[in-house]
Amino acid sequence: VVAAARHWRLMPVGVVGAPSAKWFVRGVRFFSDVFCTRGVEVIPRRDGQRWPTGSAFSSPSGTTARADTAFAIWRKAGKTPTDLGPGWSADRDCSDAVPGRECYVGFSFEQPVVINCVKLDQGTDPGSYASGLRLQWRRESAPVPSGSSGYSDFIVKRSLGSGAAQLRRPCPAECGSCNSPGHVSHSCAAYSPSLTAMGFQQR
Repeated sequence: VVAAARHWRLMPVGVVGAPSAKWFVRGVRFFSDVFCTRGVEVIPRRDGQRWPTGSAFSSPSGTTARADTAFAIWRKAGKTPTDLGPGWSADRDCSDAVPGRECYVGFSFEQPVVINCVKLDQGTDPGSYASGLRLQWRRESAPVPSGSSGYSDFIVKRSLGSGAAQLRRPCPAECGSCNSPGHVSHSCAAYSPSLTAMGFQQR
């Protein structure tokens, strides 16, 4: 299945936070292939002749009140961003089990994009990093139950430590290495570094 959607977000698993530190996220980078080599441009604000590709969002607003500080900075066209950015920190403890205490940071793209990998840096102090992360997506074509955010898990990664983290969608067994130049199906091509991030129809 070609997984394209406009709305993507990261959410901690479990409880995160300490009296002296809160969940910290920096340098979030999205990739369209499972090898995390082909970056998906995240441009939340106009930069010269470069127009925004969408808008960043978060809950809570965070200490900077600017969700876009969580994302790596794209200063020129290419396969990867050029700067990790200053980072974003929640201003309260986070819990995915308590309504109203969930924390997340995400990006709403102008057009549906394919994402099969995400990289980021969390904090290093106790309470500033989650031991597990969810990459969630929201498909506009899917019905949203009453009282639901409409988001569902796309990738869940546990047993994480401080600092650098990576969530990668596994390559399906029927797609071989996912790195073959001659894919036998369109669905397998969606996992390859040769993928174009834009243009796939939502399912």
